[in-house]
Amino acid sequence: MSYGFIDSASIMNVISALTCHKSCKEWGEWEWKSITEVTEVLFLHRLLRIAPGPSVPPFGRLEAARSTLYTCYDLTCKQLGRIVEDTRIDIRIQESAKKVFKDWLLHNVEDAKGAITETKREKGYPHWEQWAIEHAWVDHSYRLNGLFNAEMIDELALVLKVQSNDLRTLWTKTTDLQQVKNWSRGQGLDTDFELARDAFMAAAILRGRFHDFIASQMQWQIMHHPIRQHILIPLSKGTGYRIPEAVEYLAQIIANSAMKEQKPKDRILSWTENIRATQEAYCQNVIPEIVNPELRQEKALELAIKTAKKLQIRVYPRSLENQLEWAMMSGATLVTSLLGLWIVFPWGALAGGVIGVGAWISGMSKPWGKRAAQALKLTTGHLRELATSKPGRIVQSRR
Repeated sequence: MSYGFIDSASIMNVISALTCHKSCKEWGEWEWKSITEVTEVLFLHRLLRIAPGPSVPPFGRLEAARSTLYTCYDLTCKQLGRIVEDTRIDIRIQESAKKVFKDWLLHNVEDAKGAITETKREKGYPHWEQWAIEHAWVDHSYRLNGLFNAEMIDELALVLKVQSNDLRTLWTKTTDLQQVKNWSRGQGLDTDFELARDAFMAAAILRGRFHDFIASQMQWQIMHHPIRQHILIPLSKGTGYRIPEAVEYLAQIIANSAMKEQKPKDRILSWTENIRATQEAYCQNVIPEIVNPELRQEKALELAIKTAKKLQIRVYPRSLENQLEWAMMSGATLVTSLLGLWIVFPWGALAGGVIGVGAWISGMSKPWGKRAAQALKLTTGHLRELATSKPGRIVQSRR
């Protein structure tokens, strides 16, 4: 798709993968799937929009969050601003989709319950739920005014088999940041917490159907987070889109490379920098062969490695460039000093080594650190390791 929607849950799961873990070995199944798929979608498409929810964010809160998670989310949106737009759509389309969504839910309550049950049985669900409560709840409540949509309370009450008034009272409680902080820290996990958790999860799942209605009305395609797979309208036969294997390998190189950085913001910058470079090259038809669906396994892997080298994807921490730059500058200073000594004391044994090193350094164009880092890390072996790291390629179909 050249134009389409991507839901904020997918992007947020990417941010969690990059900021909440020490290495990619700690990623949950849905984090692996999200970062791989989001990376692929971002560099293959010209323009994406964040899928809008049924609620309008409270004025002034979008810019107010200061947690690492949402600071990195805002940084990601800023860095990808040329590719991803976080703009509101026509209110008439949003209201129409909201009506269709509510009508559907009123007539399909049992189907909605079944989808929620099936979602909770997914292998990746427990890890995602724990992450959401511990890392996302406070910011979600702060920026979106509560843990679930006030506009969906009546529908959520039907699905959860509770009274609307009880759920409305609980929603007010979930706008209390201190209360939500206590829950996220494992304190006071009473029946209100359990219902808030169930309402949060149900709302997150059901919003996928609302996003689908929005996309349908605009005739745009959409990429959903795995948590929403069971609530969606089944795809007709033949309407899926299979990502070429070479693209999957390249996406994993980009995703795993970001984890070479130590600080969360640096990981975001590495990931978005490589995405922008790849997307620009693809849109300018510099790497058209990357989407060749006929390439499989080893040939696809070889093409991904070749493409990463061609685009000079940064697969190492930026600090390595600075360290090598400093080391080379120090070496150049030493060589200059030795050359001065050789002029005064022409030791033949020293001359050959000094002149050789001096010629190598003088022959390199700046920045020396970047050139040296690429020579060390942008190798077939290192790229192959990044492309095939756990858990391997993730094959999917999407709208």
